[in-house]
Amino acid sequence: MKNILAVLLVVIIVSGAYGQNDDGKKVELQFKKRTSFFSVTDRYELIGDTIYHADDGFRVFSGYDTEIAQNGIEYVIFRYPKWRENMQDREVIEGQENTFDFLYLSDKIGDLYQNDPAKAEIYKEILDSLDVLAKAELAQKPIHVDIIGRNGIKLALLKSDFEKMTDKDMVEDVYSLKWKHSTRMASGFMTVPFKLRPTQDSVNFNMTTDITLGAYIGVKKRISRQGNNFIVMPVTLGLSYINVGNSETSNVNVDNNSSVVPGWTWSTGLVFDLNGFNVGIVLGQDFASGVGDDWLYNKKIWYSFSIGYSFFSNKDK
Repeated sequence: MKNILAVLLVVIIVSGAYGQNDDGKKVELQFKKRTSFFSVTDRYELIGDTIYHADDGFRVFSGYDTEIAQNGIEYVIFRYPKWRENMQDREVIEGQENTFDFLYLSDKIGDLYQNDPAKAEIYKEILDSLDVLAKAELAQKPIHVDIIGRNGIKLALLKSDFEKMTDKDMVEDVYSLKWKHSTRMASGFMTVPFKLRPTQDSVNFNMTTDITLGAYIGVKKRISRQGNNFIVMPVTLGLSYINVGNSETSNVNVDNNSSVVPGWTWSTGLVFDLNGFNVGIVLGQDFASGVGDDWLYNKKIWYSFSIGYSFFSNKDK
């Protein structure tokens, strides 16, 4: 019995050591509404003539690089990842295309110089005038363009807007699913509400409502990049209150018509924790104190399953 208590104490201590671990590595933030960002230089200076549009579902690296203040207004700076091809494409927003394609016009002027230099000079003057007018207008009213094809740049957002979006749950954490980032030790307390006991000798399949409460430690693996969805493989060692009074399964003489004796139980299993909704199966063995093999199910494997009931205490989620 001393060895059992020692193992139980170790499990509880480890439970406290690992109980504060987080639920994985946050690698991205996803905006759940259409958002506009200011362009930023590599020196963290705002570029006032361009604003980028991003549709809902747009992602940047988790958190932000820094905060800056310009003209008394605070901004947060995000790093936009260098996505692999087709990872985060965005369609060109209708009506937001650039009015003038200066590179295209420059090529046409080059052709004109070969065929009609005089006409090319007129076109060039027009183009230069349009360029001056465009820059003057941009100083007053930035051009709005789509983010597509702009991978690996820095983006700024008003700090007040970012805080409002976060408060309204319009910005969602996105987690890594790499093994080293998404897998951790988990611990806490686990309850098994009932046990399915297979056929033993002449006794048919049986279900008992013995309650087992014990500390568990195990492996917890994130299975979704968003939300709180995990697969948990726990190992428990805990105290049990075991019903041994059934005359068909026990030769135990109980006092005062009591059919419950203390004992201890180990168990393990596989549980899917889907935002607090549990689907899983657990198996284990009971060791009833002081009755030995007079109880038919002593040291025999039992099973339990869950659809909806949470095996784990709330603080473990």
